[in-house]
Amino acid sequence: MLAGSAARFWATAQALTDDDLYQASALPGWTRAHVLTHLAQAADSRTGLLRAARAGRVGVAGRSLGGNIAYASVLADTRVRAAVSVVGSPEWTLPRPHSPHHHPDRFFPAAVLSLAAEFDEHCPPGPIKAFYAALEPGYAAEPARIRYVEYPGVGHFLTPELDEATRREMVAWFQRWLASPAG
Repeated sequence: MLAGSAARFWATAQALTDDDLYQASALPGWTRAHVLTHLAQAADSRTGLLRAARAGRVGVAGRSLGGNIAYASVLADTRVRAAVSVVGSPEWTLPRPHSPHHHPDRFFPAAVLSLAAEFDEHCPPGPIKAFYAALEPGYAAEPARIRYVEYPGVGHFLTPELDEATRREMVAWFQRWLASPAG
């Protein structure tokens, strides 16, 4: 089933011309290229998750809503040893007691990287930065296990250069904290 879905997706994507890619998608403000990039990044993060899980190392990464889920995964499964959130928020908009920002004390020893955008209209950096500050006391003995980066001058839809930078940051983070089973 998965192979068939992937094959259909790939065939549909390959059939798109350059002109097709720059047309509006059904998502307001998103071109088809935006959607394909978003889906490709999601697939990359899931592929990495499967590989790490097979090797006994679990890290979760996500962008936007996937970033929110990356934070929540640390609370949901103690096997998650590293999490990366790219323009995602630990503070959920609906009042939920299980929103990650209510539980910074439950994150250590997971390594948590938060990548935010200064002018993010969907996941403003304020709550992300506040969550990082709330995590700091629990990570006092190992402060390198948490990191907050805020990209200046950009909104939720990062530039292609910053998309690549986030990918490099994510890979480096996972290589550092998931390199060995004890990481």
